Amino acid sequence: TKLILLDSLLQEIAFDMSRQRPLHIIVSLICLLTVSLPLYNLLIVQQEMCLPKNQVQEEKKKEAKTEDAFYLYLTFDDGPNDGTPRILDVLKNLDVRATFFIVGRHLERFPKQAEVNRKTLVRLAKEGHCIGDHSYDHMSHNAENAHRGAYRGVKDDIRWFGEMNIAAVNSSLTNAGVDRDDINNVIRSMRTIIRLPYTDNWRVGDIYSDCICTEPDSSTRNAIDLSDALKKNGAKVFGWDV
Repeated sequence: TKLILLDSLLQEIAFDMSRQRPLHIIVSLICLLTVSLPLYNLLIVQQEMCLPKNQVQEEKKKEAKTEDAFYLYLTFDDGPNDGTPRILDVLKNLDVRATFFIVGRHLERFPKQAEVNRKTLVRLAKEGHCIGDHSYDHMSHNAENAHRGAYRGVKDDIRWFGEMNIAAVNSSLTNAGVDRDDINNVIRSMRTIIRLPYTDNWRVGDIYSDCICTEPDSSTRNAIDLSDALKKNGAKVFGWDV
């Protein structure tokens, strides 16, 4: 049943991408990870960071471990953008929750699209998805050419995560009249669940790995140092795969 559900999800997303501009769809169907204790632990981390506390135990009971359990951890990056509502429609139709690592600049840049993106953000919060931090501007203030030079040094790079990104989200949800408790849950998850653009570094419990994903070598090293700094500050850094 779960494989059929996954297949339906992927077919619907692929069909949607075939009709629209693929680069403008919320891309990065990153993690489809199965049958492993580390993955189950990732799901527990997501629940504890993203759900209201009174729902965490209930969800844990629903997803109690069994020897033949099959788990998927589904994540999307770079939204909210013009493709996100379609993704949300598919997930809602299949009763699936996901983690969205978002870019706050999309809520403020280009007024007409930003207005649409803010409405999409409200949907993300109200429909029970986890919202993580993907930096305020996808590190584009540093990047010379996509991933090249994305990370220049921890002291400045770290400022583009956390409060800078959260401020755009907090303002958007507050102005939309979202319940303050729900907003606080989003803020809590964004402070704790982070994915660095362009790099597959992990700092989640016992899962610790780095990726040589950016150029030059100094950018890779700076991304590793940034991952360490974020972990030291209490965040969990999620990569693309395990």
